[in-house]
Amino acid sequence: DGELVVFGDEKQNVYGRNMGKDRFPIIPSIPGRWNELNESFRMGTATFQIAQEFQKIYFKDIYELDRDVRIAQGDIFEKPTQFQYRAVEPYDSRQIFQLIHNDILALDIHPNDLVVLAPTHETIRALEHSFRHTARERTSHAGETEEEYTYLLRKSNLEDVKYPENNLKFKRELEEIRRGRKLHFWPNAGTIKISTIYSFKGWEAHTLMLVISNIYSAEENGSLNELIYTALTRASRNLIIFDCTGLYHDFFNRTAEKLKTR
Repeated sequence: DGELVVFGDEKQNVYGRNMGKDRFPIIPSIPGRWNELNESFRMGTATFQIAQEFQKIYFKDIYELDRDVRIAQGDIFEKPTQFQYRAVEPYDSRQIFQLIHNDILALDIHPNDLVVLAPTHETIRALEHSFRHTARERTSHAGETEEEYTYLLRKSNLEDVKYPENNLKFKRELEEIRRGRKLHFWPNAGTIKISTIYSFKGWEAHTLMLVISNIYSAEENGSLNELIYTALTRASRNLIIFDCTGLYHDFFNRTAEKLKTR
C-alpha cells in the first residue's frame, strides 16, 4: 500500500535506452503519460539557460525540450553565476590541472563545493594524481588511482599492451576498485570531488569543472551529447568547461555571447 514516485530526465539518456512514442522513458509497470515539472529549484538561471541552449541544438528532434520552466528565486546575496569556456587543444593533463587549480584560487571556491568531471577514468586518474601530489589536496575520487592502475598493469604483465582493459582479469580487478570507490563516494566529504560523468549522474555540485577529452572511448558506452548534457546539468551555480576536442567550440562560444547580452 505504498507509493512509488519516479523522477527522471529523458535527455540524460547516457546509455541509449529506447524512448516511448511520446519521447519519454518507458517504465513498463507504470502506465500513462509522465507529469512534467515546470519549475527548477536546483539550477541557477545561467546554468539552466546553457542546458536549454544545448537542448535546442542537439536534442531538437529527439526529446521533448524544456520550454516553459521557471527558475525558483535564489539567495539575492549569493555571488553571480560564473560560466567560462576554454578551448585547450591538444589534451595535456598537467596543463588542465594547472588551469583548474588557478580557477579554484581565483574563484575562492571551498573544496567541498567543487567537482571535476570528465568522460573517462583515464582523464580523472591523471587529474586526481596531480591534486594529491602537486597541490597536496585531499580528494574524493570515484575511481582507481594512478598507483593502483600501474600496480594492476604490472601484476598482469600488461604494461606494454595498448588496450589493457580488453584483458578480462585486469578489467574485473579494475571494476572491483571502481565499485568500492563509488560505493563510498559522498558529495559532502569536505574534499574536492573527481569523477567520471557516469559515476556522478544523480549528484550535483555548486561549482562544476568539466574536462571534455577522450570522447571516442566515451562514445563506446552511449551517446556523447547526452553524456555532455548530463554533466552540464550537474552544476547548480558555476560552470567552467575545458574543451580538449573542439567538438563543442562553436556552441559554447555562441552561448557565452548570448548570456552576456541577457
